[in-house]
Amino acid sequence: MVRKLVPGMTKAQMMAKFAPRKLVPEGSFAGGGDETARYRIDDDWIIVCAFVDRSIRPDMANGRLVGEPELVASTKHYWVKPPVGFSGTWTVYFANGQKSDEIQYRNGSYFGTFTSFRDDGSKAVVQHYDAKGANGEDTGYHRNGMIAYRGQYKDGKRAGTWTWYDETGKVTSSQEALDR
Repeated sequence: MVRKLVPGMTKAQMMAKFAPRKLVPEGSFAGGGDETARYRIDDDWIIVCAFVDRSIRPDMANGRLVGEPELVASTKHYWVKPPVGFSGTWTVYFANGQKSDEIQYRNGSYFGTFTSFRDDGSKAVVQHYDAKGANGEDTGYHRNGMIAYRGQYKDGKRAGTWTWYDETGKVTSSQEALDR
């Protein structure tokens, strides 16, 4: 079906190609006259498309597909909100049954460790919360398990030096927190 999407198509034409199955928008960002949008096909796949904005590029019609759309494996995450005032560990899952988030709550608010996972079960992010919001170490991980970034929060704001690493553990950049 994705092969039937060709540059120059409008968003409406693209949606019609998938009827009766409905593409579900999953966010977009725009800049420089173009918009990149994500559309969910099913629980396992999304299409990433670039569209042009005529107000920036008057030679093109609004919402026309630019370039080839990209089919990307992306397992759907099903967020289920905990009950009001919940205390304990709340676990949320991907469509494939893997954990997507494990969050500690106290009286309906994050309090303790928040761990986010990828659809293959690997850890993605670990953050810490207390009554003042994010507080303590925030660590992101590459798919291979190596640390992708590490930083600190103090009272809900970034603090100190934040450092980013490549997949081999080599530092790629560091930055002092700007949220002070």
